[in-house]
Amino acid sequence: GAVTAPSGSLTFVVPTAVSHVRVFRCLESIRKHVPGAEIVLVANGYTPLPELSAMAHKVVLLETNLGFAAGSNRGLMEATKPVVCFLNDDARFVDAETPRRLLASLGEASIVAPYSNAAKPPQGDHAREAAPAEHMHPEMVTGLCMMMRTDLARALGGFDPRLNTWEDDDLCMRARRLGHRCRIVGGTWVDHER
Repeated sequence: GAVTAPSGSLTFVVPTAVSHVRVFRCLESIRKHVPGAEIVLVANGYTPLPELSAMAHKVVLLETNLGFAAGSNRGLMEATKPVVCFLNDDARFVDAETPRRLLASLGEASIVAPYSNAAKPPQGDHAREAAPAEHMHPEMVTGLCMMMRTDLARALGGFDPRLNTWEDDDLCMRARRLGHRCRIVGGTWVDHER
């Protein structure tokens, strides 16, 4: 069924390897536009600044940089909410409507994602004011902002840590083989530095 729960039902997993200003912007956007969401910051091979750590509910310190896939999987282990959103550290929400629409679409598609200014087509390279209003159902969506039920992410085994790239495509393809589908949700948009 549809996930109509509020943002308090959502865990954001944000893997990062630097305490860059973009990471602060990412976490600030979650706190501003998705109040009540849990934030799991995965510090991939470094110790984040205390001010950055204070913005997260949980900080997972990894001794070495394990990469996006393994870092995301480690963060997934800490998620306590029924829905998880993997978010790149250089992505940020600019409105509350995008996460709300993503959550609302989970009953109709298993893996949902927004349009963006910087992502592979058809999901990306859209200016905010030109983001499509209609849904698209591609075979896969990019991991810059990818939302699904936490139990599905765990059942899929998360991202394949053997992959250094395309791990988001691989996860979507494995989900499709099990009958799940992806959706780029109309009327959504996330800013991404790429």
